[in-house]
Order: sequence, then C-alpha cells, then structure tokens
Amino acid sequence: MQNHWKIPRTAWKVMQLSFLQIFFAVVFVGLSWATETPAQELLSTRLTVKVENRDLKYVLARIEREANVKFMYSVQVIEANRKISLNATNQSLSQVLDNLLKPLKINFRVIDRTILLNTKTTENAAAFGSISTTFAESEPEFVVKKITGKVIDDEKGEPMPGVSIIAKGTTIGTTTNTNGEYVLTIPDEAKVLVFSYVGYQPQDVNVGNRSSINITLKIDPRSFDDVVVVGYGTQYKREITGSVASVSGKEVRAVPVVGVDQALQGRVAGVQVTQTSGQPGGSVAVRVRGVSSVSAGNEPLYVVDGVPFYNWNTTFNQGPPGIFGTGVVSNALSVINPNDIESIEVLKDAAAASIYGSRAANGVVLITTKRGKSGRGKIEIDSYYGSQSANKQLSVLNSQQFAELNNEARANSRNDLGNPTSLPAAVRPIAELANPGSLGAINTNWQDQIFQTAPMQSHQITISGGNENSQYAVSGGFFNQQGIIKVSGYKRYNFRINLDQKVNENFKIGTNIVINNATNTINRAFGNPYGGQGGLVYGALLQTPTIPVYNTDGSYARPNYAGGFASIDNPLSSAIDYWHPINTTRLIGSAYGEIKLHKNLKFKTVMGIDANYLKNNIFIPTSSGAPPPSAGAGFAFASQELIWINENILTYTNSFGKHNLTAVAGFTSQGAGFERMISRVFNFPNDLVQTTNGGQTDLTNSFREEWRMASFLGRVNYSYAGKYLVTAAVRADGSSRFGPGRRFGYFPSISAGWNIADEDFMKDVKFISDLKLRASYGLTGNAEITNTVNSFANYPYIAGLGISNYTFGGSAANGLAPTNISNQDLGWESTGQVDIGLDASILKGRISTVIDYYDKETVNLLVGGTPLAFTTGFASSIQNVGKMRNRGWEFTLNTRNLDGAFKWSTSFNIGFNRNTVLSLGGDPNRQLPFGNSITQAGSPVGYFFGFVTDGIFQNQSQIASSPTQPGVRPGDIKFKDLNNDGRIDNLDRTNLGDPNPLRIYGLSNSFSFKGFDLSVFMQGVSGLTVYNQTRQSIESLGTLGGGSGVINNATSTLDRWRSESQPGNGTMPRATALDPNNNNRFSNRWLEDGSFLRVRNITLAYNFPKIMLEKVKLDNLRMYVSGQNLFTFTKYTGYDPEFGRNGTNPLGAGYDDSNYPVARTILMGINIQF
Repeated sequence: MQNHWKIPRTAWKVMQLSFLQIFFAVVFVGLSWATETPAQELLSTRLTVKVENRDLKYVLARIEREANVKFMYSVQVIEANRKISLNATNQSLSQVLDNLLKPLKINFRVIDRTILLNTKTTENAAAFGSISTTFAESEPEFVVKKITGKVIDDEKGEPMPGVSIIAKGTTIGTTTNTNGEYVLTIPDEAKVLVFSYVGYQPQDVNVGNRSSINITLKIDPRSFDDVVVVGYGTQYKREITGSVASVSGKEVRAVPVVGVDQALQGRVAGVQVTQTSGQPGGSVAVRVRGVSSVSAGNEPLYVVDGVPFYNWNTTFNQGPPGIFGTGVVSNALSVINPNDIESIEVLKDAAAASIYGSRAANGVVLITTKRGKSGRGKIEIDSYYGSQSANKQLSVLNSQQFAELNNEARANSRNDLGNPTSLPAAVRPIAELANPGSLGAINTNWQDQIFQTAPMQSHQITISGGNENSQYAVSGGFFNQQGIIKVSGYKRYNFRINLDQKVNENFKIGTNIVINNATNTINRAFGNPYGGQGGLVYGALLQTPTIPVYNTDGSYARPNYAGGFASIDNPLSSAIDYWHPINTTRLIGSAYGEIKLHKNLKFKTVMGIDANYLKNNIFIPTSSGAPPPSAGAGFAFASQELIWINENILTYTNSFGKHNLTAVAGFTSQGAGFERMISRVFNFPNDLVQTTNGGQTDLTNSFREEWRMASFLGRVNYSYAGKYLVTAAVRADGSSRFGPGRRFGYFPSISAGWNIADEDFMKDVKFISDLKLRASYGLTGNAEITNTVNSFANYPYIAGLGISNYTFGGSAANGLAPTNISNQDLGWESTGQVDIGLDASILKGRISTVIDYYDKETVNLLVGGTPLAFTTGFASSIQNVGKMRNRGWEFTLNTRNLDGAFKWSTSFNIGFNRNTVLSLGGDPNRQLPFGNSITQAGSPVGYFFGFVTDGIFQNQSQIASSPTQPGVRPGDIKFKDLNNDGRIDNLDRTNLGDPNPLRIYGLSNSFSFKGFDLSVFMQGVSGLTVYNQTRQSIESLGTLGGGSGVINNATSTLDRWRSESQPGNGTMPRATALDPNNNNRFSNRWLEDGSFLRVRNITLAYNFPKIMLEKVKLDNLRMYVSGQNLFTFTKYTGYDPEFGRNGTNPLGAGYDDSNYPVARTILMGINIQF
C-alpha cells in the first residue's frame, strides 16, 4: 500500500510565481531605498497631515512618521507644548514646514534626513547661533556652533557608523556616517555631547571651545553579547531562565568544515557531535544531553532564521548485499555555508525548547545567518587552499609473513582433522605460498594504493550594507574537497540573499533565500566484506600483499591462486569502478511581513519552503570482480521533497515601573510531501550502455509520503526590577502521524531566575559582576518516527498493506495482505526535564561560568517488536511502552587571562551524562538485540553483550580441568564460565561495555599580540567502549575469508601462540583455518577504550595594520595558516575511535568496521574586507 501524494503542476506554478514575486518585490524595493536622499528630494516628499489643537511635538511626530524624517531641537528654545492646528492635503514637505513653522517664527535646516529647528527671534539668535534656512534670502541668518569629528572602535581601530551623538539636555543630535564621521550644530548652552552605541560603553564629552572632537568607544563587557536568540524572539542573556548556549559565527568559521553541525563539536557543554564517516560531505550524529529514544529520531531540531530545517541525512542500502555499498553518506546541513553564520544558539532544557513542542525532546539548534546593517556597502572575501592526508595506516603483514601465517593456519587445521585423505579447500596447501622466502619481489601495501594526499579549497564572497530603511546581505561561494580515498569527494555551489525593508515606521518586510547545489562522490569506503558490504578500507587491509596492483598488460590484477578469496576485489579497481555521485539541489526560502499594530504590539507572518531534489546513479562495469568479467550492475535513485510552513506570531512588550512583560502567541501550520523512485538492474552484457535500461531489471519501486502538522503556542516572560524572572510557555501540536484520539500533544514549561548580584546585600561584594540562579521544568515531545522505505512511518497507526501472492484457479495471482496491525493508541514520546543552573561572572566579567544539573525522563517510548496475542495474527507491533532516563551535569568556564597588549583567553566546557533504560514494556527481562549489542531495562541503551576471555590454553591438561568448550585445542582462547554450569555457551555472555560516552569536553585557548593571533582548540570524549570490528578481521589468524582463509592479517598476529614453549603475548591465540573453538567470537577481546583527546584545530593568523591598509583602500586583511585533526591522543588501535557505522542508531552505536578515516588537514587562507 502506498500513500499517494503529488504536488499538482498548477500548485508548483503558483508557489513558484508567488515566491518569485515576493522575492523580486523585496529586492527592487530594497535597492530603491538603499541610497542617500538629497535635501531637495526629501523636501519634495508629499504627505497629508490633519490635526486640530494638538501639541507641536505631536504634530512633528506625525510628520516624522509620514515623511520618514527626524526633527531635532532644543526644548529650551522651541516651545514644543504649544497648541496648534494643521491642515495639509497632498502637499510637499517644504510646503507643510513653511505653513507650520513660519507663523511660529521657527527656522529649519535639512541635514540628510534630519531637520534641525531653531527660532528666528533676535533674543535666541545669540543663544542658538545662526543657521541658513530654507526660507527667503531676506530672512535673518544666525551664526551656529558646528562640531565635527570621528568615532573609532577601540578594539578594532575601525570607523564606527551609526553612533548616536546627542547634545545633553536637548533633542539635538545626529549619527555618524559610514566613515564614522559626524557634523553637529549645537546651541551655546549645550556643554556636553553624549556618544552612545549598542554594545559599547557610552561617553560624556565636554565641548569647551573645541570645534573638532574625535573619540574611541570601548566595548561594554556586560552587553557585548547580551542579546541571545530564543524561539520566536530574542532575550537579554541576564534575563534567560532556561539553559541556552551560544556559539559565535567567528567560532563556527574557525574550523574548515562542510556542515554547521561539525562546527558545534566541542563548543557546547552536553552536546556530543560524532562524525559517522570521514567521507567528504558525510553525515554527523548530534546528541544533546544523551539519547532519548530507541525508535524515533535523536537529532535536535534545527531552525534556520526562524524556519524549521529538516536534516535529510541520505542513506543507501539497496543491495543485493555489497554491490552498491551501504550507510549514511550525505549530510543535509552542508547546505548551510558556515561563512554565512552570525550565531548558533542551542536550547538544551525544556524551558528553553518547549516552545517547539513535539520536535524539541532532543534539543533545538537555532542558526542565525548574517544580515545587512546600516552603513556603506561592504565586501568580504574568504578563500583557502588546503591539503589532506590520512592520519595513520594500520600495520599489516608483508608477503612473507602472510604466507607463513597462511601455511601455519592450514597445517594446524589439518592436524585438527587428523590429516584425512579428502581435505576441505580451507586447509589445502596453496602452491603459490609454499615458499614464503621467495615472495619478496611482490609486496603490495594496498592502503598506499587507495589513500591519497587530497586537495581542498573554498572561496566565499559576501556583500552587505544598506541604510536605516533597507539592508541587504548577499553571499555566494564554491567549495571543493577531494577525499583521501581516491575518487571520493564533495563539491558545493552556494548562494544566499537576505533582505530587510522598512516600508514605513509600522511595517517592514524581508526575505531569506538559500540555493545550494552539491555533488557528493562516494565509494564503498567501509563495511565488513563477509557480510557482503565489501568496504574499500577492509579490502585494502585484507587483500593479500602477494598480488600486484597491475598485470603486465596494464589491467588490474586479481586473486588467481587456488582458494583465492574472490569476494575481495583489487582495492584500487574497487575505488575506481565502484564509485557513484549523489547530486542534490536544494532551495530554502522564506518571506516575512511584520506590522506594528501598537507601540507595544506587533504581528509577524512568515511563509517558508524547503525544496530538495536528489538523484543518484551507479554503474559497475563488467571489468570489475575477482576474477573478471562479472555481470555489470546499475542502480538509479531519485527523490524530491517539499516542506512548507506558515507561522503567525503576535508579540506584546510593555514596561511599567519596575515590571517588564513580553508575551508571544502564535499559530503555525506545516506540511511535507516526498516522492522517491528506485531502480536496480543486473546482467549488463557490456559497458557501452550504462543506464538502467541496459540490463535486466531486478527491482523497481516508487512511493509517496506526506504529513501535516498544526500548532498553537504561547510564552510569557516577566521580570521585576531585572532581579526576579519568570517564564511560562506552552505549545499544542497536532500531527497526522498519530490516530485521531492521540493526534494532539501538549507541552508546557515553567522556569524562574534570580539575579542575586542585583540585590542590595550584594552591592559591597565588588568582585562579583553577575550571579544568577535559575530552575526549570517542562515537557517536550518527539514525533520524528524514522522514515524508512515502505514502513508507513508517517501513518504508523494505520494497518498497512503489502504485496502478497496467492493461488487462484491453480495459478499464482498478485494480491495485498496486511503487513502490520492497526494501533489507534499510538502517540507521542514525551520527555519531562528538570534543570537547575547557576550563571556567574567575577572581576568585571574576566571569569565567567555556567553550571547546570539536569534530569530528564522520556515516557511513552516507542518500542518495536512489542509482543501481541496470537489471535491478532501478528507477532508484534510498535507501541508506546518504554521509559528512558538521562541525567548529568554541565560546566562551562570562560576566562580572560591576560588583557593587555598581549591577550590570552580560555574557554573550557565539559558535560557528564548517564543513560539508563527504565522499561521496555511489561516484561522486565525483555531485550532489544542489535548485532552484538543489547538494550534492556536497568542498563544503558545499546550496551555490548558477549563473552569474557580468560587467557590461552597452553596444554591439554588445562583444557581437561576447565569447563567444557567444544572443539578447543591448545593455543585456543579460554572463555569464562560466568554462570558456573561447567560449559561455555551463550548463557555465559554478559554486559561488556557502554558505547555512550560518560564525559564530553572541549578546550580552546586564544592568544593575540599586535597583529598576530593564535588559537588552539581541543576536543575529546571519555568513559566509552568501542567495538573494533576491523581488528576482529585483521587478527582472524586465518579463520575468515569464506572458508578459504586467504586474507591478510595485522602485524600484531606475529605475537600469536605457536606452542607451549612459544606462547606469544599471552592473548593472541594460534593460527587456524577452521577455528573449531570459535576464537573469533564476539568477546571483550575486540572491545577497546574509545576515549580520546584530539587537537581539532590550530590557527595562526596575521592581521595587517590599518594604517597600511588605508593606502590600498582595504578595511581588513587577514592571512592565516590552519591545521585540523593534527594529533589524537588515544589508546584505541583502530583508525579512529570516533567513527561508528551505526553512530546514528542508538541500538548499535560504537561499531568500527573500517569506516572512512578522518583526514589531517593543513591549509592557508586569506580574508579581505573592503
């Protein structure tokens, strides 16, 4: 059964036209408003103003709104409270001012969009000076005092546009222009100028007799990063009562990464970011405060510029096994260019995240992109070139060592069999390996053949600017990363435009558009070939060194001796022939309109779309295979997805006395539709036709899905005197994924904060700058049921139908049969979370810290395989029967260690998390198996489950005195009899370790001196176990290879047991081709400590002096050299402890089966601003 959904062609047309109309309207309106307005043009502006008997200041305010101007005057000179009337219909601004001001004997002068007022009386002339007016030349002129100057940023040394300068005690003022310069005419009685700018310390400057005043403004440490983006709004950091962490755009851009999620690695306490593959453009698993589900999603919700973003990590697993490869290979978040990021906020607790309701159980990541700012246009160019290489290679046997091991394994197995006349192929001698000493001429290191030194480059340009009414930010770029495994790579073209247009004082509009085209070229870089996945890295490790890369005729060499393991092809041939590109085109766009309904009330509506088109084509030539030729194979996959959203938000703000109130209420609706097609073809006769019509079709499938969601939300923030803070929020989500009776979920939260440092009793404690205690409790949900082919994941409560053949009239006929039982009670997973936090800073902010303790419990956990009564006709179903708990604490410390000419700052964070499954339903002993992992109540999710080793049997007497192990011989591994029943069997398996880290941490140090700056960033995890499945294969000692044993092994096997007098290292068993004791079974032998500390990035940069750049008309020039993944400190013996094939599946995390290794990168770059 399929969910038939299709976007009608007319609907597509309407959506495209509507979106384009909004886009071009904003563009052209923005460009038309983004220029300076001459005085004459301003005075010709036509307006209508009708007032009766109102204060002059009211009339001036009306004109300000209608004509978009600003009046400035001294209240000592202009009597603003006098009553007047004005009746102007469609008159020019010049006419209106003449009619209004002449009777009052007031002069005016236009400076930009500011109108300066002064009286015409002789008495005031001496006090105010004189200005030239727009009235007739016969009018009197007065002398004015004019002040000029320039404002500079103290830290950057750059001019500051938009700084406010006010003559103290008057309304006379101006702002600096794009060069930081200003001109201000003031009355004689104005003795002090006040300079102010958001985020900087204001300054009062005495005028005296000066006509030129130049100053520098310093950053206010308490307000520089005071504003934090939260759901559906912003808040001052000191007023936040939830757990919110921020990462600046500068930190994001510090590390050259493809996806934004990778930039979070090690930056936020309690957020685990795991690269599941080193493949360029490969996916990343992000966990906020642990794993919260076993069946639904565990990724956080991503919101980009206020619009929810869906992270489509593309997975391929379209067999038959091994032909096309498997695994998560594409990261959808790579669509967002890290250079475009202004800031990232992570909402970790329920109080901060509950405004997003059913999608917030795993946290929320808010991504804000750069927007235009008032001032002259700016251009920024950022480019870098780099080189990548593999961090390490695993040491494997050379040709002679390989032959000796192979001969020994086969001889041991022949002895085990008693040398019968008829020998199985696995133990027969191989003639080509009979004389190991003669094999040195060919000694192929296959890792050298598939790995390469790979280039990468990135070129990005951003243009931004605007004026007080219109702002724009446009960026475009190109990114190209070749992989360290040959042929693989990632290439991306990106474009973004953000526009904001203030139509009038009460209405503004804007748009955000991102267009991205990416090609991810992947190959079979991972996977155990014995399961048929045929990974390239495995192939390079296991293929025999006795085979050359090429035959004498230039063709690829393949295994050709008797018993050769044909499942492993020539690894270089596999890299060249078994690759395939995945092309993705994505458009993410939104348009908004915001209207001020009242001075305290505004309404904002947003319409957004996320359209994604993906195609993937594979062709495997007939020349591949071991030995060739093989039947060619082809695969085609196409997918188109469209998600739309409409949000309507009312925001009310008010302050009265010491009370501050902000309320948000809204309604949102969202929908999605997906359509996919799969075609799989075999038996191509040749390589001439490489599309799916050239072979025999094995599988053709297409399907459609859709879902809808409607939501109501509200939040109230209240503070008293800035000291006592309360926030309450609620969201109601209705989803089509659940049955009518369970369709809506309700997610409330409450939180409170106390700014202790503002209390009177703390005023004498001078060294404490800020001290805030906060606490929260709330509910969030999880509706992200895993989307898999034909699983009816979007309508899981409905009984699905699948194709089922039956016999009718003696012949086979096609039919449909139920594939699952209906469950109308299926509903939301719900997570309740308690958070207690402390925010503190001392010594004027030089040392600050954030500490959080949390305890979150997920109930109504969706658990598959829940047993059903036999009478239902089904063995099991997915039901809301489980419970899971995560609890832990987080600590963040930021310090400014040195603050003089030589600056040094440090940032450290660490998070501790303990995961426990509380219940999987009624049976307390119920288990959810996944490979060699088990999930059950009382233990962490996905812990390893297997045997425990107890050394090596040295002789027959030790075997006789030990519990029974069938087939055991001297040299085999001894396993512990944990249940003491006298024999070794599956009942002796036990919990062997937890793949979920106990601790995750990051450490960053930044240094600067004059023009140089140096940053060192390290990240690590500890308290986890990794299953080294790679080592299980390359230490198989002849037991693997489809019964042939003709595979290479690691050099660690040189310390194997050979006899009682040559026991080896005491842990490595004997070589054997048949392995009757099953030494290779899953046990603690293959588990290792996965803890590591990685030097993630070191960057050294030089910023050229401003005085030098002025000569070449540049604002900033920065050159840098950067190294990434330079060193890793770990006891782990594999390629990398971080990667795990099942990293996105909590039931089977921590498996390392030769994933694509991490690359060490060195690059040089330049940043130019002008």
